[in-house]
Amino acid sequence: MTTTESRPVIAVDLGGTNLRVALVDGDGTVLARHRVPTPAQGSITDALAELIAELECDPDYSAVVAVPGLVDYERRSALWAPHLPPAWVTELAEDRLASRLCRRVSVANDADLAAVGETYFGAGRSATDVVFVTVSTGIGAGVLLNRRLVRGRRSVAEVGHTIIDRHAFSNGEPATLEELASGSSVARLTQIAAVEADTGEQLEALEESGDDRATAVWMQMVESVTIGVINLAWCYGPDLIIIGGGIGRERPLLDPVQERLTEMAPTIAMKFTLVKEELADDAGLIGGAAWDRANTIGAS
Repeated sequence: MTTTESRPVIAVDLGGTNLRVALVDGDGTVLARHRVPTPAQGSITDALAELIAELECDPDYSAVVAVPGLVDYERRSALWAPHLPPAWVTELAEDRLASRLCRRVSVANDADLAAVGETYFGAGRSATDVVFVTVSTGIGAGVLLNRRLVRGRRSVAEVGHTIIDRHAFSNGEPATLEELASGSSVARLTQIAAVEADTGEQLEALEESGDDRATAVWMQMVESVTIGVINLAWCYGPDLIIIGGGIGRERPLLDPVQERLTEMAPTIAMKFTLVKEELADDAGLIGGAAWDRANTIGAS
């Protein structure tokens, strides 16, 4: 007899650019997947229903939908998703999705779900207390202590929106970690520094070619990410911090962050290991296989 834990799960990654869905086995193996551009208008529940139908899977399989924004876990719905059409937020509720998709549905914060994936099946599979940080278009984090997701009524660890520059904040200038170190901040930072780069990839290429101004901007971003990592370490005391995301997984970012942390080690009370993610963009999809386990007391 197939148990709930071993039964495949439908995992949905609702991104600002692409809408991805996968059928994931209980051991984290992706059995099938589909991807389409995220629609700019229309009903998101209809779009999800059409995409999930492509998988042709058992109606008994539950679904986990990752939302790029705050989730109200008590009300079982999205609360705020700045990178998605505002009308979709009200649609992203478990009862509405379950009715339309004809199956049990869980709504999850995307960083939380990716943190579960990396903890159970990726870089954190041997760790107990894990923080996952994603540095991409935005910056987010998910935390598992004793391999159980840390959350309250709402999703927590929204490190991207924490203020790390008090003076900029006082002056009404960009002051949060996301505003100072994410992919969406690159164009503004490079414009100020007169660097011809609009994306993280372009900035990285210039930095590697020896462009001094590009290197200065890159190191500003490194410093900001380092501050965010240290803040998370003090808040949660993890054994392991995993850095991922399109920018975060790049060695030119990970190495200097590690160097700065090593320099500051004597001032940090706890010790943790910093590593790169293993599952890349599939972390959230694969995390669907362990979502129920990570939200159950005594999970392992």
